[in-house]
Amino acid sequence: MPPRPRIHLIAPAGSCRPFFEPIGVRSAAELVALAQEAIGRTYQVSANEAILEAAEDKSRGGRIDDRLRAEDLQQALADSDVVAVVALRGGAWFTRILPLIDFTVLDRRDRRVAVFGFSELTPL
Repeated sequence: MPPRPRIHLIAPAGSCRPFFEPIGVRSAAELVALAQEAIGRTYQVSANEAILEAAEDKSRGGRIDDRLRAEDLQQALADSDVVAVVALRGGAWFTRILPLIDFTVLDRRDRRVAVFGFSELTPL
């Protein structure tokens, strides 16, 4: 049986950690499970949970994991099983990872991918 198409959650700018309590979750794993429950069984929800809940250090320019965030997005764009990429947070820290992403991975996809987001994600 082929794998279910995936919806990949990303946090390419700010961390999702500040939103855990307001939506009633304690971790990125619980956030992914909540999204999976809302979406149902047609799609599998995936995410790099460490990136979703990474700490921010405003004194060092916000996020210090630029390379990891870029790799997470690039891997999702390269994976033909990923049918949608959903950014959970906007923020200026996204624009610094754009030059780190190899967008030629899109040329090798077997199907289209939808990208959902807001704020600074619009350049994508």
